[in-house]
Amino acid sequence: MNTLCQTCKGCCCRFRSGARKYKHISVTQHDIKRITKYFEISYENAEQVFTNHGKLPEKTNGDCYFLKDNICLIHPARPSVCRNFEVGGKKCLSIRKLFGM
Repeated sequence: MNTLCQTCKGCCCRFRSGARKYKHISVTQHDIKRITKYFEISYENAEQVFTNHGKLPEKTNGDCYFLKDNICLIHPARPSVCRNFEVGGKKCLSIRKLFGM
């Protein structure tokens, strides 16, 4: 895991923070397959339990369902949209600045 991530507060995984305007994190079929391997469950089970109509579920506060204590619980199997978030990139650094990190 990147050093920036280790000192972060998971801002890229929050849905309703001032820094993030996403309404949800989209999940592709390939993402679901990756999650099935990670949890060693069937595709159907993963789709039913870990997605909500092609989106990752969120907690009542708007955080990603898999974010706990600012750590991604499925980091090795995280969805493509999360994998494509550029650590240390312009968005990352602006989010960190906004949250005083």
